[in-house]
Amino acid sequence: LANREFRWRYPLNYSRFEKLCADLLEQIKPSARIRLAGDANNADGGRDILVYNSDNTLHICQCKAYQKNVGKSDVRDIRDTIEFHGATGFHLIVSSMITSPLIKHLEGLKPKYSIDWWTEREIFNYLRRYPFIADRYIDILDIK
Repeated sequence: LANREFRWRYPLNYSRFEKLCADLLEQIKPSARIRLAGDANNADGGRDILVYNSDNTLHICQCKAYQKNVGKSDVRDIRDTIEFHGATGFHLIVSSMITSPLIKHLEGLKPKYSIDWWTEREIFNYLRRYPFIADRYIDILDIK
């Protein structure tokens, strides 16, 4: 892993954060098709990134570029979003941390859906593994 340290340049540009997340997903899931669901400033129905897996299942990815911890009230209607879009999974990616109640809620969805989340820690670990991606986002990342 690259010996680099990262820090976000707040306030984060939501669109750039979503693109960074999509770029990481493309590296981590090379057999999946990764699609941005639209412009970060438009209503997206709880979908920022669409992950079409090799088995033709859809996972909805929601990105939150917040400086504060992300709580359950920040990510509403996860089950409804999954079911409305005919997805089988949900992936939450946040630039900070997520609260214990939100983790508990996500864990509660796991028996029925494929659920995953990344916090700042996971994002930064992936950026160490794929430093060429970090280099593309120096407008939202401080790299040391």
